Amino acid sequence: MKYADYTVGVISMNSVFSGSGNPYIIRRSIKKAKEMDLDLLIAPEWGLMSRYSEKFRMAPRDAKKLIPSDEQKLINPAYIRLPYSPREARSLISILEKDSKGSDMIIMPGSMMIYTDSKHMYNTMPVISNGNIVYSVIKNYDGGSKSFSPDKYIGRKKAMFKLWPDSRNFNDFKKVSVFTQNGINFGVEVCADAGVLGKSTGKDSLDIQVLISAGSRWTDLTALKKSGYVIFCDGDPYKRTYGHVTVEECIYSPGPVSVGLKESKTFLDHEIVNNNLYVYHLDIKR
Repeated sequence: MKYADYTVGVISMNSVFSGSGNPYIIRRSIKKAKEMDLDLLIAPEWGLMSRYSEKFRMAPRDAKKLIPSDEQKLINPAYIRLPYSPREARSLISILEKDSKGSDMIIMPGSMMIYTDSKHMYNTMPVISNGNIVYSVIKNYDGGSKSFSPDKYIGRKKAMFKLWPDSRNFNDFKKVSVFTQNGINFGVEVCADAGVLGKSTGKDSLDIQVLISAGSRWTDLTALKKSGYVIFCDGDPYKRTYGHVTVEECIYSPGPVSVGLKESKTFLDHEIVNNNLYVYHLDIKR
């Protein structure tokens, strides 16, 4: 089977220095991508996060309520970043599910920090298509995720919140994110997980390998087919990522957002739709 023109939209946004992504940009990009009948849409790590706000409807707020009232005065609302509660995460994801209805486009809307009832935080990205979650990507290793802990903002020595990879008994979510959707084999890594696919997945098994990140610079392309594509989507506008083809060879990305063909070790030209959306045309063979 061959997709002669498999169209991919990659969202360029700063999800690092602003302290968050922007769910509104994600929603606008989904709408535009549906109008263009794209096949795949990708946003960076923390793309679904938002700074704490009492006014912003999609901003996480529930975590602040868990902090004792006498300690809340220590928090500067201008700088705090909080994880979503399960309730808040479900509400935001349900909005994205509705936005995706009527299209088979695969949406990777960026990741979000969520805390469980036991106050363990984890970094996850829902993969959505036509109103449903078709897969859930879970980040395995910490790469700055602790910055979303409410404990950080009050100087608490005995943490209320824990990042789940730091707990030896909390391995419920640990997995390598490989899945098939619409006949295409995907592998997805989140920032500090870069290189996991190359070590844990069969050689030359992936059609598309995705790295969403907020400052990660490299990944291992061993699992990617020779005719496969690597997609970099980094929320740090000043980073230049690259992929190992072999120990001796690398393909270097022209910027934080890019799509490369492993076989030719080159990156594709793109169409700039607006300030946030870049479109690439892939030729996928299987």
